[in-house]
Amino acid sequence: VPWRDMRLTLYGSNPGSLLPNLTLSVAVVALTALMVWTVMSLRTQQRMRREAEAERDRVFRESLASLRQANERFETVLDSIDVAVYVSDLDSHEILFCNSRFRETFPGFAVGTRSHPIEQDMIPNPTVNFPAGLLAPGGKASPAVYVDELEQLSTKRWFLMRTRAVDWVDGRVARLTTLGNITDRVLAERMRQAQQDKLTRTSRLMTLGEIASTLAHEINQPL
Repeated sequence: VPWRDMRLTLYGSNPGSLLPNLTLSVAVVALTALMVWTVMSLRTQQRMRREAEAERDRVFRESLASLRQANERFETVLDSIDVAVYVSDLDSHEILFCNSRFRETFPGFAVGTRSHPIEQDMIPNPTVNFPAGLLAPGGKASPAVYVDELEQLSTKRWFLMRTRAVDWVDGRVARLTTLGNITDRVLAERMRQAQQDKLTRTSRLMTLGEIASTLAHEINQPL
């Protein structure tokens, strides 16, 4: 050990005046007071920091609760309407959001699904007209709304589609689409049109019958 043979020798002296002792005492008291003030300041800062962190956590929890409530109200409203609503990525066609009506109408699709556009199975196929038609110059969301009536080939159902570009929560431009089932309306319109065609043919046949009867009467009259 390096300090095994080390010796410490102290020499004391009696000063001739009280000034050195007084100076040393004042310095010790001052240092003690400084240490006490420093410790109290540190404790005060720690208390203030804990209070600030607690207030920040409280505000964060309240904001999170407000956002959760707003999101629940938003989803409740969208789930209550009788229209399939979904938001998808323009490029990958990943479904970012969908309501319950959408999941019931298209059971093969859900949030996170990446596949071809849902309307690809419908005629007329509207994928030719967008997403280019939904984007403004510079790749921004256009206010234009694309509206069309589509027939799903696999189920023979008809949908009224409304789609437009929107700015999604993560900053990218997404596509908001609503699909309302109008199969009953289309079938009723077809039935009405078929009945109208039947009435038109019947009216023509009746007119021809009247003309034939008149001609026969006129022909028989001279005879």
